[in-house]
Amino acid sequence: MKILHTADWHLGIKLHKADLSVDHKIFFEWLINLIKEIGIEVLLISGDIFDQANPASEARHLYYLFLEKLIHVNCKVIITGGNHDSPAVLNGPKAILAMLNVNIVASIPETKEDSIIELKNKNGEIECVVCAVPYLRDSDIRLAMEGETYKSRVEQKFLGMKNYFETLVNFAFEKYGEKIPVILMGHLFTSGVATSDSERDIQRGGAEMFSSNDFPKNCKYIALGHIHKPQKVGNSENIRYSGSPIPLSFSEKHDKKIILELEVFNDCIRQVSVHEIPSARTLKRFTGTFNEVQSQLKNFKNSKRLKCFAELEIIEQSSSPLLTVDIHKFITEFQSDEVQILTYKVKFLNKLSETEKFHAEDKNIEDLTPREVLLKKLEAENVNEKQKELISEAFDELYNEINEAV
Repeated sequence: MKILHTADWHLGIKLHKADLSVDHKIFFEWLINLIKEIGIEVLLISGDIFDQANPASEARHLYYLFLEKLIHVNCKVIITGGNHDSPAVLNGPKAILAMLNVNIVASIPETKEDSIIELKNKNGEIECVVCAVPYLRDSDIRLAMEGETYKSRVEQKFLGMKNYFETLVNFAFEKYGEKIPVILMGHLFTSGVATSDSERDIQRGGAEMFSSNDFPKNCKYIALGHIHKPQKVGNSENIRYSGSPIPLSFSEKHDKKIILELEVFNDCIRQVSVHEIPSARTLKRFTGTFNEVQSQLKNFKNSKRLKCFAELEIIEQSSSPLLTVDIHKFITEFQSDEVQILTYKVKFLNKLSETEKFHAEDKNIEDLTPREVLLKKLEAENVNEKQKELISEAFDELYNEINEAV
């Protein structure tokens, strides 16, 4: 049995206000063809189907159109909810989609059986079972207690996650026996992984990371979502993030986007293969003086199917009102069949004030995570370390609650 693992589609996402729906359409075309060509029987999607809890109609249309096409290639689909997904949105058509071989676990079900999905071969025999676990919110796995510290709440949450995974996987083995391989799906942030700028809601100072050592040891494969860079967890061949299928930020411009193929043979996963997703668009940073950047843009030749998206970093020795006006005018009026400017920053090397240093740094304010903005504000206000720690902890707690209130 051949299975594909993907995650973090983020349908409806914008890159600096630029629409990425065409990028997703091209990915879906490629994925359908891959499923047909190599005979994929099951597709696992480990969370964050959508970028927003209330996705736009175009994003929903893309989602349903893709599922409709899958029906014709006889491929079973298992979808788990991510932290960006609304359980209500995913669960709305759940009963109808189940009749079309699409299984959805958007939130914790009432019974363990509803989280366990059997994968049967053409003879109707169970070859594998999937423990489909959505993004686990604090309220799903932990009882709030008066007087708890933030650190204690985080520790209790991870203990609850560990217990939930173990209980579900053990239940699967009790029901189906040790000879049936178990695949676990999850959507979470594990320790030691590399992130990108697009994971804006999980960069909270490193406090909320689940240890990879706490995953059940008897799973044959753990299909993870939440991190957009494809990678193994703890150098394990069988614990992996598939990553997002298209670049979602300029920090991912050099990432190879992939989809993972598992082959189930008897009671084991015989191999894990990597399929590189063809890139339909270049994300490129153009760096230099204003004149140099203009020349680079003029001479750039696009080799991809879609127009290149560009970020500019203009570096000059001294600032002047006239230069600033010229730069703004150039970017506002720039038109090209080869490249589209999405964002830019101007760095003047002779600026020395704290405010000017802030604007001369590598990121624009809109590119910073909320936590990074907070820390920069605390630094600018010369807040002492003790106060900084208390304020940061309170911020992390509030930010966590906001992100979980989908």
